[in-house]
Amino acid sequence: MATLDHSGYRARDLNDVMADLRTAARLEFGDAINLSASSHLGGLLGVFAEAIADVEKATQALYDAFNRDNAVGVQLDNLAAIIGLERLPPAKATALVDLGGTAGTSIPAGSIVANTSGEQFATLDSLTIPALSARIEALDYGDVDVSSGAIDTIVTAITGWSSVANPTAGAVGRGEETDAELRARMAEAPSVIGSCTVEAIRADLQAALPEAFGIVVAENTSDVVDLNGLAPHSFRAILYPNTLDPLTIADTLWSSKPAGIATDGAESQSITDSMGVPHVMRWAWAVPFYIEVIVELTGAPVGPGYPGDAAVVEVVEGVVNALSIGGTLRSFALNCAISNGVEGINDVRTIFRQKGGGGGYLSTPLTAPFGQKPLIELSTDVAVLT
Repeated sequence: MATLDHSGYRARDLNDVMADLRTAARLEFGDAINLSASSHLGGLLGVFAEAIADVEKATQALYDAFNRDNAVGVQLDNLAAIIGLERLPPAKATALVDLGGTAGTSIPAGSIVANTSGEQFATLDSLTIPALSARIEALDYGDVDVSSGAIDTIVTAITGWSSVANPTAGAVGRGEETDAELRARMAEAPSVIGSCTVEAIRADLQAALPEAFGIVVAENTSDVVDLNGLAPHSFRAILYPNTLDPLTIADTLWSSKPAGIATDGAESQSITDSMGVPHVMRWAWAVPFYIEVIVELTGAPVGPGYPGDAAVVEVVEGVVNALSIGGTLRSFALNCAISNGVEGINDVRTIFRQKGGGGGYLSTPLTAPFGQKPLIELSTDVAVLT
């Protein structure tokens, strides 16, 4: 039979299982019993043997998967999670570029540029020429050339936009971390504790600060300052609102953060550990990203049960203010919320823009930049048209 002892688990193959079953049958019924493959009992033993061998084979694979060198795929991910590691997801290359041309020319977010190899990038923000250090991101995951001067081609033709260039190298992308790469990181970081992951830190902050909304914890695992300004080998907790208790934030960060990893952010609070040593914990408040919305009640706009425009404004405020830090406002979701939340509306269309951003109203998704919280600042920023 299969064995599990100090030397490990050893499964039997089909022949060994069949031999063991025949031995047991002869001990039970005598040596004269017919166990040939053509006999009823011999055939039945063959069915049992195949099923038992399959179970032992699967058990062997499960046992072996607890060894880092044997585990693959999800099994390896599960082992990594035990020591607080996650497989690195694919990442898109990013860079900062300067845009030139006719002053005042508007460049919408999503405009496409390319490098000398033809690999394409999209602008992340709406811009006005001249624009320096504009953020772009590769359209595809993987190792894309973002070396200094590599990005020099405009793909989206816009009158008044004549040049693009990246004077400094960007952050390279990557494909999903392979099993071999993850094993290497696991070997180098045997003492990482599972409670120190980004998600665990965020959960600890949310538990300590129930009034906080949409906490974000971003990390920079590279050796250089990243595109969002995070210091090398640091993490930044981004919190909203800015009335949260600084001491609670600092105490939670200190008890949750990995040893040797710095906190990052413009806000700070000093705390003292159990040995009387002071430590400065840092974080950032989310910056308001104010949005203006126009709600058009089209067609035969309202029925007899329509409670008035104030009810529409209240729904819009609820949807926008519920978005997380760095969240995206989508017209479909807003339209559905209004139709379902306000009685008497027959048809609705919404368009929106960043307040004070200088752009026109659009129905395309509007995403708050890193570290910014979508909000409706004033009720008058929501206009209802019939």
